[in-house]
Amino acid sequence: MIATGVPCIEKEGYTDIHFIDPKLTISFQHESHTLPFMHTKNRFEHNGKKYYWKDHHELVDEDNNLLLATFKASWLEDHGHRIGQLVIKGDGQDMRDIAVMTSLVVQERSDEHTRSVSNSECLADCRLNWSDSR
Repeated sequence: MIATGVPCIEKEGYTDIHFIDPKLTISFQHESHTLPFMHTKNRFEHNGKKYYWKDHHELVDEDNNLLLATFKASWLEDHGHRIGQLVIKGDGQDMRDIAVMTSLVVQERSDEHTRSVSNSECLADCRLNWSDSR
């Protein structure tokens, strides 16, 4: 096991990622946009440096604007799924572990957000259909 991720109970929209070796906790902030064509940015800090995932496709070192990792979904899975290729350009084992774990958390949170929006739309459709049938 590399790490565990749990929703932060103190801050809404955050996931705490607890790494095993080295012992490290990263507080990972999720931003979801409802406007079309807006990129989500999922942010975290490590060793005093700021990083973010642009959507769930690119891990960027915010201070130097360097691309550290990219995720390309498999053609079988379409957009926003976990099957694909994660290419990590950053140095060091801890940065590789961080890129892998944050990528998984970004994708899971994206799936959760998509499901919550779909469920809300379904509830609105159900209400409309029910009121129309009266």
